[in-house]
Amino acid sequence: MMRALSFAIVLAAATPASADILFGVFAEGHVGGESGKATGGDQVVKDSAFFAKAPGFLYGFQVGANLLFINAWIQHDQFTDGDRIATWTQFGTGVRQQVGFAGLFAEFGAGAWYGFGTGQQVTGPYDGGQVTDKAILLEGRVGAGKHINRFLDIGLAVPVSWGYFFKSGNGASVTDLSTHYQSVQSELLLFVRGHVGL
Repeated sequence: MMRALSFAIVLAAATPASADILFGVFAEGHVGGESGKATGGDQVVKDSAFFAKAPGFLYGFQVGANLLFINAWIQHDQFTDGDRIATWTQFGTGVRQQVGFAGLFAEFGAGAWYGFGTGQQVTGPYDGGQVTDKAILLEGRVGAGKHINRFLDIGLAVPVSWGYFFKSGNGASVTDLSTHYQSVQSELLLFVRGHVGL
């Protein structure tokens, strides 16, 4: 009985951290690791799936804004093993919410993204010919962390996504189904996030 009462008190005290924010913006830097696996498509294109072949260590940033409960995000990551760098940039929208208690928080969210990647570091002036993969992705995300102060958070996040990918460049055509594949990927991120809201 006491456990149930304690749990009820914690739930009552844990309110959405952004419930009183009508509009907010944030910027986040993160580092971590990723893993991916192609789940569909011709074997030749599956063997060159972006997230399956990208180096496992990543660093990057995410910026975003929210209006009420709707969020918009831009994210850029670089993947490296010390010898090679691959890049992934994506634009998304969805929902993300925090539940906080005693300076700590849990967060969860879901969103849809459009992204594109280069299998190597971009050199010289950027042009579309350096893009090797494009995708439409659906993502779920869970995380936890600590409020350092009212403007700064630190925490861990685990985004997991599924995507429908198209090979790009080298004469690849979006209408050529042999260049399409599906992939699932996940990341473990340590992030520092600054935010302000009204």
